[in-house]
Amino acid sequence: MADNNQKLNSSLKFLAKSSLVVLVGIFLSKIFNYLYRIIIARYFGPEVYGIFSLAFIILGLFVSVSSLGLSDGLLRFVSFYRGKKRNYNISFIVKLSLLISLLSSITAGVILFSTSEIIALGIVHNPGIIPYLKVFSFLIPINVLSNLFLYLIRAYEKIGSYSFLNNVVQYSIRLAILVLLILTGLSVNPVIASFFLSITLLLLLSFLFCKFKLPGVFAKSLINKKQKKELSRKLFSYSWPIIFVGVIANIFYWTDSLVLGYFKTASDVGLYNVAAPLASLLGVAPELFMQLFFPMISFEYSRKNFPLIKELSKQIGKWIFIINLPLFYLMLFFPQVIINLLFGSEYLVVDNVLRMLSLASFVGINFTISNSLLSMIGKSRTILINFSVFTVFNLVLNILLIPKYGMQGAAFSTVLSFFLLTLVTMFQAWKFTGVLPFRRKMLRIFFVSLIVLIPALVIRSYISLSLLGVFIFALLFFIAYSLILFFTRCLDRNDLEVLRAFKRKLGGLR
Repeated sequence: MADNNQKLNSSLKFLAKSSLVVLVGIFLSKIFNYLYRIIIARYFGPEVYGIFSLAFIILGLFVSVSSLGLSDGLLRFVSFYRGKKRNYNISFIVKLSLLISLLSSITAGVILFSTSEIIALGIVHNPGIIPYLKVFSFLIPINVLSNLFLYLIRAYEKIGSYSFLNNVVQYSIRLAILVLLILTGLSVNPVIASFFLSITLLLLLSFLFCKFKLPGVFAKSLINKKQKKELSRKLFSYSWPIIFVGVIANIFYWTDSLVLGYFKTASDVGLYNVAAPLASLLGVAPELFMQLFFPMISFEYSRKNFPLIKELSKQIGKWIFIINLPLFYLMLFFPQVIINLLFGSEYLVVDNVLRMLSLASFVGINFTISNSLLSMIGKSRTILINFSVFTVFNLVLNILLIPKYGMQGAAFSTVLSFFLLTLVTMFQAWKFTGVLPFRRKMLRIFFVSLIVLIPALVIRSYISLSLLGVFIFALLFFIAYSLILFFTRCLDRNDLEVLRAFKRKLGGLR
């Protein structure tokens, strides 16, 4: 028991320290990505921004199909066989995944290129998207292979390198190229060119990292034909449902935009996709930990260390809840300030959409952890069924509500569907693993936060704040929130030990 507690403490410190690296990467990626989107929205207008958003969604669907779920399979099995110390199995799985993905993604690129006009005129009803789709068709193999290399880096728990490549390099290059092309006025589409070149560079750098920093992954695999056949069977048995999970999950998340594009206009899609990325800020906290959490629990699952997996899940759930709660309050009570500051007054019509989508993102805390637990034990078919059922449910709701209620109908459909999906996934994870990602102190944290929130809302109702005033107001709220968590003993022994480790590390830097 003492060894397991020590292992838990060590794992939490590792997760927390890696989360700092990821936080910096995500913070920079959000800045670069929002600047990129803001420039497109402000410089080119809602029409072009909507076309780009739709083209990005269609590219994502083709990438999901052509990846065949092998990136997720690679992440799980490489992590698993690292725990078993079977390096020859790893090199075989890597090579097989790369070969199959290359062939499938090239095929998908040819299909998108040849059907771009059909998609533009028959589905999106906007011929302006045709050049985006034709160029993006060449991006499919590049995107699929870069994802494989990035997932391989994650599987080896090189989270700092993964975060730097995926979050910093990709988005900074994309923004820099966009600005450069606009300023120089070259006769190319700045949006298409910047997006294409950034992903191409990401592929090159991620491949070079895997080749020179992960020794042995491309080595000759010294296993016999029978072992290769068995490994292939296991990989595809896990991965084939992920093919459809990836597609259906993307359809689930993008149904609102796609149905809006069908029933309404590209401008409506552009407006809606101002609120959606802002609500996705609540996904930053889960992402801080999930990049390492899944390979870590898969590693421990190979060693049958279920008590550690349970404690890690509960603690990570609590940390994400603590981080996201004040941010959720900000989205809920100050949406107009955020939208106006970043995108301008013409986008203020989506304030209620932002409120609803932020609720869906907040609920997603428990979905993310529970879904990772199902993936850990190989329940990819269960995940497929979950997404299939609720994607159809979400699609039907969108078709019923969008013609009458527009963007707000789309947002309500997404919130309700995602809430029900989360409940089902949590129940299944509890049934198969015995884990619910909850600490009882999370309830105390919620009520304690109200002690700060209620007076803040009362004060806010009597005071008209400028943008600077809102920033100061939010900062004071976060400070008060943090202090009251500490003094009301909402932080447990593991939290305090991790904080002390951070303090020692920061002290050593001075």
